[in-house]
Amino acid sequence: MADKKRFEGSDHYVATDDLRVAVNAAIALERPLLVKGEPGTGKTIETIAAVYEADMDRGLHLVVAPISSMYSVWERELLQWTDAYVIVARGKRSEREAAISEAVRLATENPHESVWLITNPSMFTPEKDATNTSNDYVRKAKPKEEHLACKCTRLADPHWHYRWKFRLLHESVFITKIVDEAHDAAIGNNTSLTAVGLHDIKSLKTMVLTATPFGGKVIKLFGLLH
Repeated sequence: MADKKRFEGSDHYVATDDLRVAVNAAIALERPLLVKGEPGTGKTIETIAAVYEADMDRGLHLVVAPISSMYSVWERELLQWTDAYVIVARGKRSEREAAISEAVRLATENPHESVWLITNPSMFTPEKDATNTSNDYVRKAKPKEEHLACKCTRLADPHWHYRWKFRLLHESVFITKIVDEAHDAAIGNNTSLTAVGLHDIKSLKTMVLTATPFGGKVIKLFGLLH
């Protein structure tokens, strides 16, 4: 039986030595874990197994994945290998808000159970606030936009105000935040609006999955890990 304080693999998944070392190092150092591998090599199940074998399965987990893999990969694998509550936030805005609320409710009412909320990156991109009253995020305006931008005292320079699309995501604290296909999640540039939104999400652990972490530019690795 695996030591629950360390990741050793599971009855359903035989972990390699390299994977065990990487996962346990990330846990010990309290640093993000970047899971790299070619498509179809098992990054998703590796990640799920790591969470369970590290005895971190109880509570609310956040998965940020491309729309194409929300159902076909994450929901399928979680339902196949775990007995967790699995909620997919898809559809109209009201439907996604309802899904988020349901996941938070389940985690609150069932603190000893595992609840997984599956989302996509666009849900974290803040919206420009036309009223210039929201202080969720404030960004300096580009020079060509300065004459149109807000000039309140929030920033010395002309700027834009943004608000979070789904506030409950930003008010919640997740056990893990898992970003799948991170090279396509607009976080390689850590100043992008999507990256800003994702970095605002509070979690005890962060895991990043990608087949191409550098994306042709070494600087993108910094964006993925920060």
